[in-house]
Amino acid sequence: MFRVCLFLFTLAVVAALGFLIFPCRPKDIAMYEELLQSSNPLKKDDSLACSQQKRLKVCKRIWYQDKTPLHILIESPESELFLLQQDNLFEITEKLKSVACVMQEELYYVDGKPMQKVRYLEAERACYHYHSHLFIAEDVKLWKFELEGHAPPESLEHQFPLMSATAQTVEFTLKGEKLDFTAHHMRAIFNTKERSI
Repeated sequence: MFRVCLFLFTLAVVAALGFLIFPCRPKDIAMYEELLQSSNPLKKDDSLACSQQKRLKVCKRIWYQDKTPLHILIESPESELFLLQQDNLFEITEKLKSVACVMQEELYYVDGKPMQKVRYLEAERACYHYHSHLFIAEDVKLWKFELEGHAPPESLEHQFPLMSATAQTVEFTLKGEKLDFTAHHMRAIFNTKERSI
């Protein structure tokens, strides 16, 4: 029993001398905490920043090159723009309401006369990702037209559609210089014949 008490007493004296000889300074504690934070992956989102902006009367014009220059017009009475920054990476996304979109699909000639195929779509909500140029719309109504001329159409009000359709979602992106357009769960009417696509 005496040996155990002597051992514990010696251990306590050595620990006390250690604290006296090698004191733990506030500077050392701060450096230790810095090391802990830099090595902890859960703390790395300190550099995460998010900004939000409300926009009214949004109008986006996108020109892209397929075989010929083609035009996309996206309009919305209001939207919310989100900017997410983490370190040096930025992601900009815009959520649009009551969207209308006019897309030139193809420019060509018939007997020397300029013609174009145009898609028009309306959706209650859509999202546009600036970095990838990805546009996603939900609960979509869309129409396809064949029009004279190569200039982007001013109005489609009195034009007769070749097709009218509804789709659960529509998305398009400009990959490289080509438009990639996809409609999911689309139901279309062509010349009064209805079919599912």
